[in-house]
Amino acid sequence: MKKYIAVLSLSIFAFSFLAFTPVNDLDDIKKALKSGDASALTPFIGDNVEIEIDGDVDYYSKDKAIAKLKAFFATNKVSGFTQAHQGSTKDNSAQFLIGHLGSKAGKYRVYLLMRVKGDRFSIQEMNFSKE
Repeated sequence: MKKYIAVLSLSIFAFSFLAFTPVNDLDDIKKALKSGDASALTPFIGDNVEIEIDGDVDYYSKDKAIAKLKAFFATNKVSGFTQAHQGSTKDNSAQFLIGHLGSKAGKYRVYLLMRVKGDRFSIQEMNFSKE
């Protein structure tokens, strides 16, 4: 009986977590990365975001972040994106996505840190490291 209650409690917790996670946002973010579409990332970029590209790191306002991403995608024509890992921080305050971005200039490891803001993901950090 204790085992049944434990499984039921865990299931309810997992369902409640998934019910409040903007899963469609994650699909849209991956689709935007796969196509190299910085404009499609606009709804998910936080007001201030840290972007690191090959060790060059800085904080950008939303508009400047989109411009930086457009320039990056223009220089590195994207040929695809594959997800390697997805998870949440220990305290469940943020989600992360790790993947590989293929481009004509080479392959990049991508790391995104996102927080839930309202009913959407808000990207706080983006890291593109050449593999």
